[in-house]
Amino acid sequence: MKKFILVLFVVAFGLESTSQEQGVTGSDLLIDYTKYIDYENNQNSKYILGSIYLNDDFVEGKIINTETNEFQLAFLRYNALEDLVEIKLTKDSKIQVLPKVDNLEYHFEDHSIVFNEIETTKGDVINGYFIEYFSKDDLVFVAKPILTGKEERFSIHDDNLKLFLDYDYYVQKKENVEEVRLAKSNFEKYFSDKDKMEPYFKNNKIKNESDVVAMLQFYAQ
Repeated sequence: MKKFILVLFVVAFGLESTSQEQGVTGSDLLIDYTKYIDYENNQNSKYILGSIYLNDDFVEGKIINTETNEFQLAFLRYNALEDLVEIKLTKDSKIQVLPKVDNLEYHFEDHSIVFNEIETTKGDVINGYFIEYFSKDDLVFVAKPILTGKEERFSIHDDNLKLFLDYDYYVQKKENVEEVRLAKSNFEKYFSDKDKMEPYFKNNKIKNESDVVAMLQFYAQ
């Protein structure tokens, strides 16, 4: 795999470190959080708790162009509010972003972030960035991060908006894409077509992403 120079490739949107306070368009928040931004600095301001990021700090990762098999090391952070991956070439450099295209993948230690459009067997179409936990041949397991929030009141003067990330999970088997829950019964429904899976499900739990990845690795063997 060849290395490419990102600086020649970047489309810079000029994001600043305060983008989470200004880039409020395109949000899927259940509550309009613009009213919580204190532009006037008054004493009775409302506050935002939580984070719009999958990981608050920039994490070392790799940007891969799957068409050319080239890569670039960078510091990465996923912004769930604007559904984009923020990039720094060095820890102290300006935040930049690349176009949303399906041939650019962002690889972290235990997952990747990929841009895609999927259609489930129920006809639901979902597009944007997905967290990809497993991909081998025609077997894929991804999650779509969803930023939401709820109002909390801690005093008679201050309302707060608590942000949190929720996830919709999808598994692709051959050409079929199904939305799933992180529960053993869901995966037994789709992966019991091999004899070896009955004892596997009997002896193993499925409660988180790592459990699903272990199950899919065993299924694909």
